[in-house]
Amino acid sequence: MIAALRPVDVGPLAAFAAACTACACGLVLLPRPAPAVPSPQVHPPYDLALRGAAAVVPVVAVTASASLLGPHLSGLVAAFPVITPVLAAFTLAQQGPVEAVRLLRGMTVGFFAYALFCFAVSVGIGPLGTATAFVLATVLALGAQAAVVAVRRRSEQLLPAEVAV
Repeated sequence: MIAALRPVDVGPLAAFAAACTACACGLVLLPRPAPAVPSPQVHPPYDLALRGAAAVVPVVAVTASASLLGPHLSGLVAAFPVITPVLAAFTLAQQGPVEAVRLLRGMTVGFFAYALFCFAVSVGIGPLGTATAFVLATVLALGAQAAVVAVRRRSEQLLPAEVAV
């Protein structure tokens, strides 16, 4: 899949639009589970070490293959959030499919901010310089994520009132 993207160069705006469209499609396709009731989770003592080891494997694989793939292709591979399948697999195994869907929906919402971050860096790094572009991208991504959290909290507060009517 990634190798098929080697000749693709659509520019930052089209790439940002494609990323946002993919995130929106993901949210539409993922089921909407009922609101969760918080419950304490007991994790086995080896859990954190096993998650860390599982996350290291794809990171090392991407890093080790960078010279073989070249800068364009390894950059495409590195942009994929390699921790997502690790978190999803552990959540599915320990808490079940409903919680795994909640995790994936939450991460997909967060990927909008990630896409905005990447877009801001790609358009800002030339004219603004590396440090300024990354600071600006970080501020924009944090602002976008804060807005999403605010909207979600607001909709959760309105939901019981709407159901009662």
